[in-house]
Amino acid sequence: MEALQLEARAKALKIPQPKAASTRGSARTASTAAAKAKAKAEADPPPAEPTSAAPKKRDPAKKIISLARTMEDESPGSLRGIKFLGELDLGHAEARLHQLIYDWKLTVPVHISQIKRGLVTVPMIRCTTWFDYILNNKSEVLCAGCDTPESAVVQSHLSSFWGAYKLEDPNHDVYRVHGGHLHRCVPFYLYSDEGRGYRKSPVQVFAMESVFGIPNAKDYERVTSTGDLYYLDSQVQPSRGHSFNSRFLCCVMPHQMYKGKVGKGLWCDMVSEIASDCCKLFHDGVAVHLKSGNGVQQFYGICLGHKGDFPALIKAGHLQRSFQNLGVNKGMCPYCDAGQANVPWEDVSPEAAWVSTMWRTEPWSNDNVSPFRMVPCDQSRAANFYKSDPFHIFKRRAFIALYEKLPASLEDPTELVQRPSTEPPAEPAEPSEPGTATEPSAKRSRARSSKASQERLRMGEINAMHNNVIQKLRIQASRDYKTTPTGIAAWKSWNRECKLTWRFYDSDNGLQTEEVTAVAPTKPRAKAMAHEQMLLQQNQMPKASEAETEEMQESSDSTRRKPECVECGSTWSLFLPSVLRAVLGEGERKPWPRSAARALMHELLDTAQSHSSEGGFPVDLWESLLDEASFAVRHYFMALPALRQIAGFSLNDAFPGPQEKEYFQRFRNLLALERHGGLMSGIQTYELDPKAACSVPTLEVHLCEADRIALSSPPESNILELVEGARPLRASDLVLLVPSEAAEEVEQQTWGEEPEMGNSTGWQHPEAWLASVSSITGNPRMGEEVRLNVRRISDFAADVELKEGGQRLSPITVGRNFKLFFLAMETPMDRQLTALRCLTRVKLPAWSENYESKPSYQYLDDVQKLLVAGPEEAVQKATAAARGGLTRELAENNLERLARDYSLIAALTPSQNEAVLKALEQRLSLVQGPPGTGKTQVACAILAAWASIHAPMGEKILAVADSNVAADNIYVRLQRMGIDCTRVGQGKEVEGLSGESMYREVQRAKILVATCIGSGMEVLTKTAGEFRRVLVDECTQACEPSVLVPLGRHCEQVVLIGDHAQLPATVLSKAAASDGLGLSLFERMAVTNGLEPSLLLEQRRMHSSIADFPNEMFYAGQLVNAADDVALEAVPGFPWPNPDCRVAFVDVASSSGLEGRRGFSAFNTAEAEAVAETLERIINAGYPPNQIVVLTAYLAQKQELRRAIENRGLGQYLSSCHVDTIDGYQGMEQGLVLFSATRSNESNALGFLADNRRMNVMLTRAKQGLIVFGNAETLRNSASVESKWPAWLSWIEERNASVSNDQLSSLWQQATTRRCAATLRTAAPRPETQRQADVEPSKPTGAAPTPPPTPPTVWQQVYSAEHKAYYYWNQETNLTQWEEPPSFKPPP
Repeated sequence: MEALQLEARAKALKIPQPKAASTRGSARTASTAAAKAKAKAEADPPPAEPTSAAPKKRDPAKKIISLARTMEDESPGSLRGIKFLGELDLGHAEARLHQLIYDWKLTVPVHISQIKRGLVTVPMIRCTTWFDYILNNKSEVLCAGCDTPESAVVQSHLSSFWGAYKLEDPNHDVYRVHGGHLHRCVPFYLYSDEGRGYRKSPVQVFAMESVFGIPNAKDYERVTSTGDLYYLDSQVQPSRGHSFNSRFLCCVMPHQMYKGKVGKGLWCDMVSEIASDCCKLFHDGVAVHLKSGNGVQQFYGICLGHKGDFPALIKAGHLQRSFQNLGVNKGMCPYCDAGQANVPWEDVSPEAAWVSTMWRTEPWSNDNVSPFRMVPCDQSRAANFYKSDPFHIFKRRAFIALYEKLPASLEDPTELVQRPSTEPPAEPAEPSEPGTATEPSAKRSRARSSKASQERLRMGEINAMHNNVIQKLRIQASRDYKTTPTGIAAWKSWNRECKLTWRFYDSDNGLQTEEVTAVAPTKPRAKAMAHEQMLLQQNQMPKASEAETEEMQESSDSTRRKPECVECGSTWSLFLPSVLRAVLGEGERKPWPRSAARALMHELLDTAQSHSSEGGFPVDLWESLLDEASFAVRHYFMALPALRQIAGFSLNDAFPGPQEKEYFQRFRNLLALERHGGLMSGIQTYELDPKAACSVPTLEVHLCEADRIALSSPPESNILELVEGARPLRASDLVLLVPSEAAEEVEQQTWGEEPEMGNSTGWQHPEAWLASVSSITGNPRMGEEVRLNVRRISDFAADVELKEGGQRLSPITVGRNFKLFFLAMETPMDRQLTALRCLTRVKLPAWSENYESKPSYQYLDDVQKLLVAGPEEAVQKATAAARGGLTRELAENNLERLARDYSLIAALTPSQNEAVLKALEQRLSLVQGPPGTGKTQVACAILAAWASIHAPMGEKILAVADSNVAADNIYVRLQRMGIDCTRVGQGKEVEGLSGESMYREVQRAKILVATCIGSGMEVLTKTAGEFRRVLVDECTQACEPSVLVPLGRHCEQVVLIGDHAQLPATVLSKAAASDGLGLSLFERMAVTNGLEPSLLLEQRRMHSSIADFPNEMFYAGQLVNAADDVALEAVPGFPWPNPDCRVAFVDVASSSGLEGRRGFSAFNTAEAEAVAETLERIINAGYPPNQIVVLTAYLAQKQELRRAIENRGLGQYLSSCHVDTIDGYQGMEQGLVLFSATRSNESNALGFLADNRRMNVMLTRAKQGLIVFGNAETLRNSASVESKWPAWLSWIEERNASVSNDQLSSLWQQATTRRCAATLRTAAPRPETQRQADVEPSKPTGAAPTPPPTPPTVWQQVYSAEHKAYYYWNQETNLTQWEEPPSFKPPP
């Protein structure tokens, strides 16, 4: 309906006053109107500010009225219609706006039909309805601007059109049926498109489109005065102007209506109605009342075809051949057989095979013909009814082959035309041999195409660089274009001139203006040249000569060539990352051995480093190379050598000093290694157990534009877990997309070496690709389609060879399905890298992607020097008093005062009290808390002291931890103390805040609790501002770059709490861990720099026998046992070899055999079975499952343990009895710990099981009992010199706490025998009635049977000291229960 509002919208700009306010009305009417206006003004006071009247979301009526008010405020009285709009009542916006539309006569009186199927009704305006109304009221819309259909101009125009159209389609049915009155046949098109509606959900739109457009008044005057119909034909095109002038809405269907079986039927009904309506228009037409008053004439509507996007055309026409079949060999063109077997669609020569197949077969099946087939058309070319969709064809890259046939440069248009030659034709040349000097024309064409592609790539990079610069430097850029002749007389050709203007503010010179001008044959090229000139003029881009650029383009075109053409390092800033990506992709070529691929990569990097500038390699380019190598997933074997070599580059002097430079280069390389390790770890998780991570949904490619891809998933798919699961997918996450058919096409990679990891998920498929999530839209719970927008990171091989022998330009085609695997979060990495740049204060060029005009993190000079300086200066800065720090006397006084208010502070031990006092004095203090010594208690005491001293002065305090569990623990303790605090982020045990509530709480709270990475949230930057005091709990579990994030808020005083004798930070990359990324800031300060930590001495967690070995081995016997051994009773159900020792070792060497491997992880099936059997007996003995944890060091063994436990029927206990790795369980405790060492091999290799810190964590998690399962020979004879396992086994043997698996089975059998014997001894004697029955005669038949004797009780009542209650034990079945059994009889 909007198409007819052109005239009405023009009138709306100068709408007359309403009648109530007109001077032609009576005085009474005027006074009544004034009274109403006064009452309305009192009821609806005028808005104070435009922003206060901002419309609510999803309320278009209020938005229109508010926009009108804003326009009226900016330009009062300029548009009278806008003034009336602004005066409408916002309280009844929709009703008032509808009334105004009716008053201004902006509605169209057309009949709205309905399509019904079941309970669903869809409104529809038929084409016949539109024709009837338009030709009788607004005929200029369909008749090229003429408002009189019967006029000679219109009839001549229609006759001229059909005469010209006959040259295009001579066999159309219109010439057979309406040949005598073509001057009354009005052509039109059908148009359909799938757009976006509410919350960007799909909406199918059907419309009718006019063939002719509406000329302006000047054009039409010339036509009517001179009769120049040719001029009219050449001017009135429907593509000129707004589509409101040429398209008329027929039907709109949301996606919910046309999906599924019911929706498909409704869709077919709608298509049938439109098709039958087109037939009616063709045969019956509509009656038009002649404006001359001489009756009526019949005008006919002729549908020339169906236009729109290809997805809609395919659905409407039931097409089986379309450009969506790119690379599938099912036919790509609805008009011919191009794309099918032996009919290459890329061939654009006149002799192409598809030329002879035009209109030979129909693109639909005879069993599934669309209703549009009944619409009259050229029956010999019925497929021509569906018009081409060039826009979507280009987006599918189907015309890329044709585009590559064009010349490399269009400066000379003669290259497009083959001029006739006066010379005789040359003799046909002999076919050239491969490698000879005479190359075939196809090869030269590819060379020109490659050169053009490189030029386009360079133009895109320059434009992106220019956009980055003007955005980050806040420059206002404007461009003016002019067209100038080239001066070539033979050809009418024109050049484009681009004038680029920069306006910016300079602190020294005020407002500045800079201009450059560039001339080129095309507008895009002129624009890119102007951008490049301006960037070079303003020193925002490295300068390279034309020869260097050309040589660099040639080297990037062929990655197998030795890149000796580099003359200076600046040239590589535009090309080197792309070249490195291509070289890394060479590893995918199967004929290439890995060594050859690595050699090419090393040669490239050596050349780049050797030809860098004398000042060093550019930092931004160095980071780009690290990123390219870290994202190498499929060719992972090349990533580590590349990262190692790039790390050795010498950087330029973009830092304040050498300390900052060394610090940045070290950690930037480590983080790149960790990113790659994280991606490979994510793949390994799926390889070990695809169900352990999260669901793997299948998504369909909806849109593909360069590296931006949109994927969609229907609401009924399994994407719900990724959208709303325990770990929902977020923006910037890294995902791997594998073709859905990869499971059937997985092929082992043959590079002459065995693959280190499995490929069951298809991650090594040549068409798998890595992507970064940009955004997620749609709610599957509301029935909405989920749309996932991603940015492709990884590259494909230059040519992907298919099984059929063809080639595909890009494996990402619209309509193809991919499986999505979540690999890693990129947000933590981004925040660490940003904090690292801000700390080292590196100077990056403005066009760099990582440039920040205002740093995201601010570090005070003292803290910055403390972090990057050498040991001596760092210790001096750390022990100095911080601003706001207390003296020892003031600290003691405040602690005594707080002890009267908080019992937690009053219960501090001497070592804890000393640690708190030291933390209140120094700029940086370390608190080392061994297991069970109360680290969290000390942290809460420090935070309470800071809150009482600094919070009254308006300071906010930040408490962070590496994990959500540790952060939740601090938050809960502070809440119990009654201290005002807020948990920022999503806790694991505590429900986090979000939205407005979080903003309000952050502004109000004194103490904010978050994770280290979570402290980089935008809400803290905008709302909380500075954090002068920062406490980092579990600091030894966090890598140093993650601790930089919370310290970058103007921190002046910091406390690090942890224990470097336990596990370090979780580092997924072995290379990064060996290079020192696992070294925490706490450990570097304590061990490397020599800053002495405050050691907490009193442990209150473990039984003294459990704490004995860790105390002597890892803490030099300094710990004092403060636990109550009497209260920590022995765990029942296990025959402890030494009742006085709560530690036992089960040697499974005789039955375990050798370990197995899954990817990079080890597992031991026999050992898992032994653990599961022990767990079963302990649970059956009555020990609570929620007090048990099963630990191992390997992910594969974790899965094996879960399997063994489930096979024994104990799966219901896995929700309470956790199975976890040592690394995942650090910081927690449990009553009983069962540990599986796993390693059992002939070489006695332990791997990272030999890590003493991992061993320390494992030994100190238990409170009542610890049982270790392992192969004593492997553990004792390990080649690792630093391993403490031999010492621990000797300690076990000294206490007689070791037992073999066979002995354990024997002990359990003996225990079972003793229980059975005890049952027999306690069995009741034979009842007297039974003895009498032996001698009494049998009862006659039919007598009542004698009731069976009561069996003796087998239940025994046992008291549980842990739960302070009795439970019941079945001595025969070994089952336990809390409820009293019916057959239980207490002893006399």
